[in-house]
Amino acid sequence: MYGGWRKLKATIKDVAKEAGVSVGTASEILNNKGAFREETKRRVREAAERLGYRVAGVRRSLDQLKRVFVLYPEKMGDGGFTVNALYREFFEHIEQSLSNLGVNVFVAPNNTDLFPLNTAIGKGEVGGVIALGTGERHPSLLRLLDEQVPCVSVMRMPKLETRLSWVSVDHRQAAYDVVTHLVELGHRNISLVTLYDDTGYMADRIDGFRQALSDYGISSGGRIINEPHLGYGGLAARLFSETPMPTAVFASPDDLAVRVIDEARERGLRVPQDLSVVGFDDLDKAVQSSPKLTTIGYSRRSIGTMAVEALQMVARHGVTSVGIRIPHQLIVRESCAPPQT
Repeated sequence: MYGGWRKLKATIKDVAKEAGVSVGTASEILNNKGAFREETKRRVREAAERLGYRVAGVRRSLDQLKRVFVLYPEKMGDGGFTVNALYREFFEHIEQSLSNLGVNVFVAPNNTDLFPLNTAIGKGEVGGVIALGTGERHPSLLRLLDEQVPCVSVMRMPKLETRLSWVSVDHRQAAYDVVTHLVELGHRNISLVTLYDDTGYMADRIDGFRQALSDYGISSGGRIINEPHLGYGGLAARLFSETPMPTAVFASPDDLAVRVIDEARERGLRVPQDLSVVGFDDLDKAVQSSPKLTTIGYSRRSIGTMAVEALQMVARHGVTSVGIRIPHQLIVRESCAPPQT
């Protein structure tokens, strides 16, 4: 579907292994940084020459190359950003910021074995990558980092020691704030409903949810429904099969929260009188729902522009990696109220 496959050239890991040094040492020597013994420098440079590893092809700055790839999850298919409202907003701000710098923007699935990203890497024509919906352990990000390509992950906060830069909200704290709001309203039977996520951020929200319940001394009534095979409709239905039914639910993201509100209405329940609902992301549908949805909001513009700023710091100024935390806020609307006695 995406074209031919080709084997990429030797990576910095290959050079390090060949020379018997660490990846960091090989990288610094080949980029003329750090203080090392002449013998170590010679081994690394000779290893790079034997393997055909070229630093210049992958360490060009954005000014020289003017080519950045914005990646979306391969599972989204050919639809790309058009099938995800949140990613589309991120992309619009990223594209605008890069265009203002005179940088050419390319969109591709997050798979380095697919055209056109594969071909561009092979030719040393990637100035940088901004990845949406891609966790730090994703093989494509690991491969790009091995190739010394500056990479920025959006809405993911890496847990590993890595050169991956990131721009994100604090998912743990945001979930903690949701529980705090509900507890202060008087709720003690609170459920978290979400889709399984293998890229890190949903696990962070679950951690924040659990930590808040623990801190407020709620040992029971904090159920987590996280079954990916059910889809939004199935998850909402599963929520209402719980006994006893919760008085409040944190449904992440907003799409799921709105589906929970619709499901409650179909079952003759009132939101917020019978059930309080909180979402995450503050999408347009949050204010279009009835009642209007209380949710976690943050600036998509800040995410997009700061992702580009982080990329510039790595590509132009030689910073190893950058982490930028974007503020979030709990936007209180109409979907929450004290529980019925």
